[in-house]
Amino acid sequence: MVKVIILTGGEGSRLQPVTNDINKCAIKIAGKPLIDYSLDVCVELRKKKLIEDEVVIVVGYRGSDLWELHPENTYENLDIKYKTQVYPKCIGAIKSVEDLIDDTHFMLMLGDEILINPKHNDMFRNLFDNIYNRNRIDGYLGYVKSNINDVKKTYTLKSNDLDLVYDVKEKPKIPFNNCVGTGNCLLPKDIFKFMKNSNVLANGDFVSVVGDMIHSGYLFKKCKIADKYVNVNTKDDYELAVKLVNKLK
Repeated sequence: MVKVIILTGGEGSRLQPVTNDINKCAIKIAGKPLIDYSLDVCVELRKKKLIEDEVVIVVGYRGSDLWELHPENTYENLDIKYKTQVYPKCIGAIKSVEDLIDDTHFMLMLGDEILINPKHNDMFRNLFDNIYNRNRIDGYLGYVKSNINDVKKTYTLKSNDLDLVYDVKEKPKIPFNNCVGTGNCLLPKDIFKFMKNSNVLANGDFVSVVGDMIHSGYLFKKCKIADKYVNVNTKDDYELAVKLVNKLK
């Protein structure tokens, strides 16, 4: 089974003043803390025995806001472990959990994402099938199809007919296609080998590290992770997230 890591350390500066006095991942979306939407995905994955009981939440800015949401360190069938972010930015947050990863892969999530009709089962099935059949696929990058403007806000993936990713680009001015890269990814433990350089940690660019792995011969596939997706960074993102969640009620 795979351990899940949820990153929550960002300051949410683009969502101010809403985030002036609260961690972004603790704000309410349709009456529910934003991070709980990621935890709900984990609950379903745990029921299917695809992930471990323990979910690690990496905290930094106003981490106590998240501890207070679940003071008993549990969420339904999950045990929550909090890990303080030691290094800056996204790559630093991932680096902070290196000592907790004891399997060949781990699942990355962001605590400020909402996915409509999540499809993580497909990603895990592909991983386990490839391991069973001894096919070498090193990781999976979750994506959704959307419009070009959405792609420009995150990262883009270029892949072949077999969904093997051969290029990635952060916040592209000219996207390769309409595939919006998400923070929901199944990553190989080997990613930590590409975080040894202090410049890599200082830059904090997750997409560049994945790109370095691909160009070094690691094999990543893209995998559709949901029907719709929102990374809540701005007021517009917040309003869209509320609208999408309310439609499901």
